[in-house]
Amino acid sequence: PAASAGRAPAPPSPRRRYNLIFLGDSLVTGVGCSSADGPAFPRAVASRLAQLLGVDVRWQCHGVNGGDTRMIEEHVDKILGGGGTPRAEDASASAEAVMVTRASLRAGLRPDGGVAGDAEGLRLVARVPALASPQEATRSLAERIRAASVDGAGTSGGGPADDTEEFTAVVLLVGLNEWKQMWRGMKTPWAFRDDLAALIERIRERVGNAGASGNVKVFLPALPVHWAPGLTESFPLSLFVPFIAGLWDEQKRALDGDNVFVGCPSTESMLRLVGARPNDPALWAEDGVHPSMLGYRAWGTFIGDAIFSHLGTTWR
Repeated sequence: PAASAGRAPAPPSPRRRYNLIFLGDSLVTGVGCSSADGPAFPRAVASRLAQLLGVDVRWQCHGVNGGDTRMIEEHVDKILGGGGTPRAEDASASAEAVMVTRASLRAGLRPDGGVAGDAEGLRLVARVPALASPQEATRSLAERIRAASVDGAGTSGGGPADDTEEFTAVVLLVGLNEWKQMWRGMKTPWAFRDDLAALIERIRERVGNAGASGNVKVFLPALPVHWAPGLTESFPLSLFVPFIAGLWDEQKRALDGDNVFVGCPSTESMLRLVGARPNDPALWAEDGVHPSMLGYRAWGTFIGDAIFSHLGTTWR
């Protein structure tokens, strides 16, 4: 119609970018997996969120094998300031899982945030868009978030900052090594809380208000150590594990507010996700402390559901 012919076109909707940042210890790097696919937990969380949101979710992980909360804080400026090389990847909303059975490569992240592995490099367990380029990975976090864009085809590109809404969350997996230190009298739960609060403050100084809804949410998952066979099947350690694990979880819960504490999966949740109880040996690595690939996938899916329940409305 003639009336509509002269009507100005509606402005395009802002582009949305969904970013996840994982910081932590060996649970972030994927220690315990028998296959050679690197950080299984971050990928599982991002894949679940991509599935629930129907969009691509970009994730980065920075892990320190054997690192405690204070050690990770010492590296935050370098990691989030662009001095390290993070593992960055895009989880597609339609990513197809690919089983990887080769176990000759075990990949982890060095304390400087770089990827450590053999000459063959890292292999993926999902068909996802390309990894970030080295040039992109060395930018400051804020610049990377502004510049990163993923479309349905899995390609990356940039756009004007004012045309983009940023949605960013940080997942912190810490406490496992402090838990070990406690048994040697080197760390109390309350000292862990102070270290964790300092780490979160440092992260917020670096990430700032990059999220469209205000402060970036920091998620603090409880560690399911009370299900770990290596701890629960060792007498008399098994008598104290539930109580000590609860003390550690209380320190994370005490920092709830701008941060989000996420409890451990229940037996019912694990049966629903993988058809196994949380203490099933199939969910745990040979060391009895770290999850297996199946365990990481189940736990990551559970955490992805929890993040979606908190941010799903905001992120849509």
